[in-house]
Amino acid sequence: MVTIRSMDLEDTVEVYKLGKVAFIDENKDKESFAYSYWSLSAVVNFVENYIDLTFVAEDNDEIVGFVLGHPTYEKMELGYLEWVAVKSTHRKLGVAIKLIDAIQQAFVARGLNSIVTDIKQDNIASLSLFEKKFGFKVIESINFLKKDLS
Repeated sequence: MVTIRSMDLEDTVEVYKLGKVAFIDENKDKESFAYSYWSLSAVVNFVENYIDLTFVAEDNDEIVGFVLGHPTYEKMELGYLEWVAVKSTHRKLGVAIKLIDAIQQAFVARGLNSIVTDIKQDNIASLSLFEKKFGFKVIESINFLKKDLS
């Protein structure tokens, strides 16, 4: 049975590895540039600074998913759902729903009244989950730009 708990520092390496694999898997064996700049230190930063907004999903003591968030635009009382990922073997089993529910409750506990997140336009499964299950609405499309300086 999958359970949700707060993330701790001992989870960060496993969470980081799961995140990298999850995004390669979603992008057909290649890393998405927009989601490939993550580092282990970024995951550690979330746990150290936003412990109440970091959760893992466990199945028989194995981490099978996670969600990371942080407050942003605090004057707007807005939470940012930064990263949610579920191991491919545990997708379509409600794990993402449990993780998103947990972070929504944590944002409410912090007094935040809105959540934003970003999803690649071709990630139909995630878009559908956020829109149909949780009532998110696409409010803006943004282009991710890059320029080589070498």
